[in-house]
Amino acid sequence: MSHERAFGGPVLLDIGDGVGALIVHLDFDRVGSELHLRPTDGGLPTHTGVWERDVAGGRTVAAVFPSLAEASYEVLGDDGAQVTTVQVKSGEVTELSLELDTPLRRPASH
Repeated sequence: MSHERAFGGPVLLDIGDGVGALIVHLDFDRVGSELHLRPTDGGLPTHTGVWERDVAGGRTVAAVFPSLAEASYEVLGDDGAQVTTVQVKSGEVTELSLELDTPLRRPASH
């Protein structure tokens, strides 16, 4: 049985006064999963899909949050624990790389 790769389509970013966007670059093994964020001020968490995307010069894997309130966010691993924090700024696109060296998946305990 063969499987086709999941690709994300074009993304429209909705940024401006008080609102920014976040693009998180991830490893190819994350395609089809979700990435979760939680505002550090205790606000409601959010999530988005992780998709393979065509970009100039090739392909990348990214989770795109096209419209986030300006704030500091915790990036959460698969187990819900904080992996890192990121600041989203008004009117800006913030990019974060969690490729290779950031363990979003922790090995199962035996």
